[in-house]
Amino acid sequence: MMRHLLPLLACLSLGGLSLTCNRDRTDARPPSHLRAATEVFWALNDAGWVISKEKPHPSRHGCQAAEYLAAREKARFRISVYHCGDAEQAARLASDDHYRHVDELLRNHHEGGILQRGPLLIIVRRETGQADDSRNLLQFLAKL
Repeated sequence: MMRHLLPLLACLSLGGLSLTCNRDRTDARPPSHLRAATEVFWALNDAGWVISKEKPHPSRHGCQAAEYLAAREKARFRISVYHCGDAEQAARLASDDHYRHVDELLRNHHEGGILQRGPLLIIVRRETGQADDSRNLLQFLAKL
């Protein structure tokens, strides 16, 4: 049991507590191979989703926007994909207070969430379906 507490204690004992601990947590996630919004489209298509491209809302943060509707069985999702200049810019957006708040609301209500994969910021919003559908889609996208 003590072995599992050592990383946490190491974080707490350092002066930069949140930076060190958060860096360790995010480094554990495998790197993404996604480089373009169309790769999200084709990954969903290959996984059996019926997906269509929609007219995106203009981006307010300088990223190129793409909008998709994805459906499978009774589940239907609106997926906004923002292609930012690089992974660092997408990570800054994902860690912004506004986006973190929206992510928490979506996840708490089991309606979707916000993911950062490579240079992409992906926002998933459930329109119809069950909470499990949202969780499964977010897990699928997190592995891309």
